[in-house]
Amino acid sequence: MSFIASPAGRWTVRALALPVTWAILAFGFEIDWYAGGEPLLIGFFAVMLACGVYAIDQAVALMIDLADMRLPQRAARPQWQGPVPPLSPARQAKVRRLHKVMAEAGVFVPEVPDPALAFAAFAVDRQPVDWMGVLQSLAEAPYYHPQLDEATWTASWSANLLYDHVPAAWLTPPEGMVAAVLWEDETIYLSLVKADSMVALAQQIGRSASWSELSGEVLEQLATAGVPVR
Repeated sequence: MSFIASPAGRWTVRALALPVTWAILAFGFEIDWYAGGEPLLIGFFAVMLACGVYAIDQAVALMIDLADMRLPQRAARPQWQGPVPPLSPARQAKVRRLHKVMAEAGVFVPEVPDPALAFAAFAVDRQPVDWMGVLQSLAEAPYYHPQLDEATWTASWSANLLYDHVPAAWLTPPEGMVAAVLWEDETIYLSLVKADSMVALAQQIGRSASWSELSGEVLEQLATAGVPVR
């Protein structure tokens, strides 16, 4: 598609469209281009030929436009400029504690990310250290650490975190597992976790939301909020 979209590709299409249109007119519609030498009929054939080539060219242009719309358009990723301010040892310890609880519960899959990669976002944004903040700061790590590829980084630890739907299988989880939800304002995280981890996950951190088991009542609230089960 990239070649067809290039100037050389477009002229190649037009060159191929000429004999294709000629064959359609001559054999498909049985229009004789020479027509006994009548100038009017020859002119009619030429006009039809030009219209056919133009139609093919525009159809290809439309296909290119539709392909461009389907392809994800990735803008250049912004990057933090300058040194990152340090995070206090007390806040570092709190990040590590919450991170450890989620890691032991099985929130992070397939790998457990380095909690230190969340420090930069906390130091810059000065947001409270809570469950939601740890997850969001980990997600923002590529902004502060240019060695991280955003897509690869996110996929490396977030396979067990959902926010747009509840898997139907989670409603009857395997033995020893429960579905848990972390919900604050318009941000929702869902995770399948170890059942015995819910006591630690349900710790209230300041006035922020804590993890809770995905009960029927919570599921009903999620459905109201537009999070479907599928």
